[in-house]
Amino acid sequence: MDLHIVRTSDFLRVNAHGKPDFEKSREVIVNLANVALASRVKAVLLDVRDTSASLSPDELLLLAKAFADTGFSASCRMAVVHPVGREGPVLFAEFAGSRGMDVWAFDNFEEAMEWFSTSEPPRCRD
Repeated sequence: MDLHIVRTSDFLRVNAHGKPDFEKSREVIVNLANVALASRVKAVLLDVRDTSASLSPDELLLLAKAFADTGFSASCRMAVVHPVGREGPVLFAEFAGSRGMDVWAFDNFEEAMEWFSTSEPPRCRD
């Protein structure tokens, strides 16, 4: 399997005050998406477990739209691994899914990796 792992430090940019710079981060993540598509990567793991930064729902929606606009589709799976209790990555996955992408959020790295080897969506937790 050709899997690309993208860590928070690979795309999240901050301003001089330590706050996320959404526009610069969006540019970087769009470039990463374009590289993945050009390389015909079929699996991307976006690992955001090491950040406490959060984006607004509007910003998460714009990121999901940016991925869709690059041509990211259900032909390339994306797992977003996040810290327990963080709802932003889950919201991003929902927004991306509504745009035809195969994106799921996980709070467990191993479950995300296992999902890449199946054809089924992950089981929902109670």
